[in-house]
Amino acid sequence: MKQRGDRCRGNTAGRLPWGTAGLFAVVLGLCACETEEIRELTRIHRTTMVHRAEMMELIAHREERERELRIVEQRLLIHCPPSDEHALLSRLTQTVGREDLKIRIEGSPGRLQLQGTGAAGDIVEVLRTLGEGAPFLSLEKLSLHHEQWSMELAKGPACPTLGQVAAEVTRYPLPARGVLWRGTSNALRAKIIATERDLQQWESTVLAGGVAKLNSRWALLERLRDQQRDGPGHLMGQLPLLEGLLATPVGPALTLSRKEDGVWFLERDVAGTDAAWVVRLGRAGYRLRTDRSGRLMLMHESKLKQTP
Repeated sequence: MKQRGDRCRGNTAGRLPWGTAGLFAVVLGLCACETEEIRELTRIHRTTMVHRAEMMELIAHREERERELRIVEQRLLIHCPPSDEHALLSRLTQTVGREDLKIRIEGSPGRLQLQGTGAAGDIVEVLRTLGEGAPFLSLEKLSLHHEQWSMELAKGPACPTLGQVAAEVTRYPLPARGVLWRGTSNALRAKIIATERDLQQWESTVLAGGVAKLNSRWALLERLRDQQRDGPGHLMGQLPLLEGLLATPVGPALTLSRKEDGVWFLERDVAGTDAAWVVRLGRAGYRLRTDRSGRLMLMHESKLKQTP
C-alpha cells in the first residue's frame, strides 16, 4: 500500500494545477502574438532595405533613369485615356481618319458614340483601328439596322498622373506595439523609421520630379498593356467575339449589349442560323446561352467555369 501511495503522489506531483496550466497557456498566447509582431516588423524592415537599394541605384544613374521615365510616360499616353474630352475626341478622330464616321460624347461621363454606315465587316476594321490607337476603349453596345450602325464606347478610368504619384510620400505603417520583446521591437522600429526618413529626403531632393516612382510607373505600364492586349474589358480582347459574330450577314437588325466583362446580351433572329456561326463564336471562346427571362446571352468560357 505504501508503494502504491508513493506512486500516486509521484504522478500528481508531475501535473500542473488547472489554474497554472491556464496561466501557462495565456503566456504562450502572448508570446505568439509578440512573435507575430516581430515577424511583421522584420518583413517591413526587409522591404525598406530593398526600396533603399533601389533608390540608391536611381541616384547613381540619375540621368539614365530620367530618360527612362520620359520613355515610360510617353508610352503611358497610349494606354491611358486623356482626361480632357475634347482631346479624346481629337485623338479618336485622328485614329479613325474617316470623315464618314460621326464621333460624339454622350451625356454620361467617359462615354462616346460612333455612328456610321457600311457592311458588318467594316465595323470590325473600325474597332481594330480604335483598339490599336486607343487600347483603353471598351465596347459597351453595338446596334445594327440594315447598313446603319452605331456603337457606344467607354474610355475607362484615368491613370494617376506623374505629378500625383511624385507627390506621394513613402511611408511604412507599423503594427501595434506589444507587451513583450520590447528591445527587439524598438530596434526594428528605429531602423524602419530611419530608412523611411532617408527615402522621403531623397524623394524631395535628388529624386524630385517623379524619378523615385520609376519602378511603379513601369509596373503600371506593363499591367495596362497586359489588360488591354487581350482582356475582355477592352477592344482588342473583344474583337474576336465581334469577328465571329459579324463574319456572316446578321439579318436586318442586331443589338449587342455588354452586361459585364465576358458576358453580353444579344438581340437578333437566330432562326435559320447555320452551325458555322456557332462554331466561330466557340473559337472566340464564347457560348450561346439564355438567362431566366429567355434573353440570349453570349458568355465567355471563363465565366462558364465560374457558374456553379
